Amino acid sequence: MNRQAETCRHRLHTLLQQETGCMQRFGAMLGQEFSAVTTRDIEALETVIQEKLALLARLEELEQERNMLLGANGYASGLPGMQECLQWCDPQRQLTVHWTELLTMASVCREENRRNRQLVELCSQHARATLRVLRGEDPRQDTYDAEGETRSGCGQRSLARA
Repeated sequence: MNRQAETCRHRLHTLLQQETGCMQRFGAMLGQEFSAVTTRDIEALETVIQEKLALLARLEELEQERNMLLGANGYASGLPGMQECLQWCDPQRQLTVHWTELLTMASVCREENRRNRQLVELCSQHARATLRVLRGEDPRQDTYDAEGETRSGCGQRSLARA
């Protein structure tokens, strides 16, 4: 293997290790987020969200570094370029195993994040329905008038005034 390929391989190895570490921490945070949402622990949820955002920013930085490395070696960014680059600089296929593991972790995290987002939306819908009941509105109503206010039925009374 030539010197340029060896240098690229070494740098990719370092980047993949860093991305894998971040992705593992991100997966753990998704579990913490799920727990915070299900237990309605707002403080824990806010903390996890801030940490999650910081990790996402770091993952984006690492992805940009990886894409710059690919570009510097004549490969396109993204999945196709990464696969071609790995064929060139990793003939023993050692990094390919790490790359596949990272893609698998990212897929699992994507699904867990989707689950958490759906749970948060369900909780939000429940909270909005509860507020509508307290205001004396139809709890199933989720429409707004021209002024952006929720429409309430005639003759209904708010529980706060009852």
